[in-house]
Amino acid sequence: MNSTVDPSTVLDVLIRACSQDALVLKPAEQQLMWWENQPGFYSILASVFTKHDMDVGVRWLAVLYFKNGVDRYWRRNAPNAICEEEKSMLRQQLISSFNEPVNQIATQLSVLVGKIARLDCPHVWPELIPLLLEAIRDDDLLRQQRAMLTFYHVIKSLASKRLPGDKKVFEELTSNIFTFVFTMWETNKNSFFTALQSRDNFVTDVSLDRCILSLKVLRKLVIFGFNELDKNVSVINFLFLVFQCLDQVLKARPVVATLSEELLVKRNKLIVLLSKLLLDVQETHSEDFVQFIRPSLELSVVYNFTEQGIGLNFERFSVYSLNLMRGILRCESYRPAKTIEETKNPVTLMAYRIRLEFFTDEVLTGLCRHLILHYFLLTQDDLVCWESDPESFMSEESGDSWKFSIRPCTENLFRTLVKEFHATLPDVILKMLTEYRGGINPDDLSAILRKDAVYCAVGKASFELYDLVDFDDLFVNHLLPELQIKHPNYRIIHRRVIWLIGCWIGVKLSNSLRTKLYDCLVPFLDRSQDLVVRIEAALTLKSSIDDFEFNVEQFLPYLEASFGQLFLLLKDVSECETKMTILHVMSFIIQRMQADIRPHAGAFIQYLPMLWHASAEYNMLRCAIITTLTKLVQGLGPLCITMFDLLIPVIRLSTDVTQEPHVYLYEDGLELWLNTVHCTSHCTPQLLDLFTNMSPLLELGTESLKVCLKIVEAYIILGKKDFFQRFYASLGACLRNLLKDIKVEGALMIYKIIELILKVIPEDGATMFDSLLVDIFRSIVSTEDLRSSDGPVMLAMHLVLVSRMILHSPQFFWGFVEKLAKQQGQSVGEFLDPFLSSFVEKMEHVTQPDRRKLCSMALMSLLTTNASAIQNHFDAIVTYCVEVFYDVRRSNFENGIHSDTTCFSTTSSDSPSEDEFETDHDKRRHSLSLQDPVCAINFRDFVLTQLTYLQNQVGQVAFNGLVNSLDSEIYQQLQQFLQ
Repeated sequence: MNSTVDPSTVLDVLIRACSQDALVLKPAEQQLMWWENQPGFYSILASVFTKHDMDVGVRWLAVLYFKNGVDRYWRRNAPNAICEEEKSMLRQQLISSFNEPVNQIATQLSVLVGKIARLDCPHVWPELIPLLLEAIRDDDLLRQQRAMLTFYHVIKSLASKRLPGDKKVFEELTSNIFTFVFTMWETNKNSFFTALQSRDNFVTDVSLDRCILSLKVLRKLVIFGFNELDKNVSVINFLFLVFQCLDQVLKARPVVATLSEELLVKRNKLIVLLSKLLLDVQETHSEDFVQFIRPSLELSVVYNFTEQGIGLNFERFSVYSLNLMRGILRCESYRPAKTIEETKNPVTLMAYRIRLEFFTDEVLTGLCRHLILHYFLLTQDDLVCWESDPESFMSEESGDSWKFSIRPCTENLFRTLVKEFHATLPDVILKMLTEYRGGINPDDLSAILRKDAVYCAVGKASFELYDLVDFDDLFVNHLLPELQIKHPNYRIIHRRVIWLIGCWIGVKLSNSLRTKLYDCLVPFLDRSQDLVVRIEAALTLKSSIDDFEFNVEQFLPYLEASFGQLFLLLKDVSECETKMTILHVMSFIIQRMQADIRPHAGAFIQYLPMLWHASAEYNMLRCAIITTLTKLVQGLGPLCITMFDLLIPVIRLSTDVTQEPHVYLYEDGLELWLNTVHCTSHCTPQLLDLFTNMSPLLELGTESLKVCLKIVEAYIILGKKDFFQRFYASLGACLRNLLKDIKVEGALMIYKIIELILKVIPEDGATMFDSLLVDIFRSIVSTEDLRSSDGPVMLAMHLVLVSRMILHSPQFFWGFVEKLAKQQGQSVGEFLDPFLSSFVEKMEHVTQPDRRKLCSMALMSLLTTNASAIQNHFDAIVTYCVEVFYDVRRSNFENGIHSDTTCFSTTSSDSPSEDEFETDHDKRRHSLSLQDPVCAINFRDFVLTQLTYLQNQVGQVAFNGLVNSLDSEIYQQLQQFLQ
């Protein structure tokens, strides 16, 4: 194989790429990137990192570039793929020796071989596994350890392949090597315990390392290499040994601790691996795990709920073992039918019986009390964190934190136990509540912490305690008095009581007690209170406002005080996450109180610009600020114009695609922009200038297109002539470009904008889209559009647009028709005849009554032009009008009056009052609708007027001839409608 790269040059560049000088480093990195797809480059890298006498940094860099190259160029079908000849040489070189002295490089090499194995083993690289097993049997300790490390990464990579064929190959591999790996693990395990008894540090350390590596391999084999575990005796024996090994290693803690701290860390690592193995087997092979349910539960109870066991464990083991108990309790495979006799699966019945036998009332009571009085207690570290960093103390752990942290883990287990054993545990919790809700000495910190833990349990189990706890009585006679106790230690109870109230608000708190609730919460927002308590009070206040039974009138007397205190709290906290939390509470209050917030928002509005500038590096906080501004704009309504000095710059930055923050802010920024335009009373120069951001946003064509088009619509209605005077050309060009490549849903939204433009500026609007109108005319005459599923919908919109043009811009329409006819070498009549035939024929695709009325009015208006080509379609036009009469006519049988359902007037009792409009934009839309002929003109009056005008225009004889062309039934119905 010929290399196009000089080895000495590559080595020199690698050395320079390790430099700390950016002027040297950057060119070297660029050169290495350029060589990535050059033949022979990876062979040179391999020759570099296999030279043990070379600088470690250079070798490390060579391995990393090699590994990155495998990801990009090792696959056969990859662009610039490494040739097969070079790959064959590289594979041989990588496994020629396992004597890498540097641990970090050895790990990277093992990962590298694993990545290649995932692509090539076993079909292209069948000798890999046998060579690794041979090296593992070697007497040389270093060679053995490196081979085992590589073997693990190869098995890990192969186990990750999920295609059925790959899974079958891995299962075959597992059946061939499991016994060997199991034996290796057992040998090393026994060697570890033997060496531990003799206090042989070296052998203990080596055996433990091998034991951990072989266990990692076994974990992958057991989880992914077997369909049914109970059919393999070796696997079952191995799993029983896992429990035995766990017990032994846990009890060996005192001995291991005397040898070395490093050995204790490795012992803990082995325990974690054994625990994860059991947890994984229970999740992936739940039915095969039934025989291990009892030993799993016993292990968890002994080492997490007894004094002797707790002294030997550590947090990560507790988390995994407690989650194993929770997994057993929640497993659907162990859950019988409601009627036990209906359960057919014997495995399910066996699991159910084991669970029933194990979780006796005595065991459950002990578990519940221990969880509450041991794991729910605030620790000394918690109290130190409360004192030194209160905001960090209040940061909630969420997501999958229960998989890794002891507190969310135990809380999850507690909730699962209470839910699964709801006939037993609620009574236990109630007894504990009765026991601990009485008065305690404020100086007794341990008593305070126990009460805090019990209240925590009552909050966590609120739904299960619904029928047992009279929370109104608890609230009035116990919780409220506790909030009155003034003592430094009692801040713990204050915070927990406020949290407990928040848990029960949506469960069982009478509406009549809401004023008492606000009376007790608002004072705890004051600056004189502890910061943790203030934040908790804010969260509980939010829960009370978020409740279904929230009453605006009840909260109104507390609005000024609570909003003011929340504003001060927002200023006092410093962490981004906490500020976001308080902003969310304030946003919620603004949203629920709407216009009532206006008198109390002044100071808050003045503070927001400072908060905005201070949050320049925190995009998530800025998102929260924008969301709050949106709620504030909705609450202020037309008064939001007083905030334009802040709103306009915020919107401009968050929606400017040339600014980096727009990636995080533009969705919330668009919502703020939309609400601002909706709520403002008039278009200011600042607001108008902001629209320069819109064209790039529309060109993105993202999921936010709908919001962008709503903003465009709002600007058209708000700005009208001023808006079009500035953005006429750019908006037209942008909308036309969007229609070239867009889905039907997006096209319909754009067509609605065009229809709106035709209503607001009829003549100029039609001119803006004259090139588009040519295509629309062609689509009406053509039959192509009807062949697709979306064709009728698009065609209906085309008919609507042409009808708007006819009705609002008749002069433009005739000029446009004359131009099209001239282009085709036809007279106007010759062009109109087939066009009107298609128009009338396809109007059946228009389904909405108001749009059908629009099309009818457009055609009726054409009848009076005295054009014979139009009068030739008199019968079809009138027939369609009769159909529309049925759509829009509403009859009052009491007084015999008929009305038009699409038509409304300012004097009608059905017309909305000023107070019924949510925003000024709604008022403007309604005002525009009053000018729309479809909404403003009664259809009967319009048809009658047009027919009368036509009769006077053509004379009685000619008119009678047109009427006689009508079907007799159609004529009778027309007469009835026109009476």
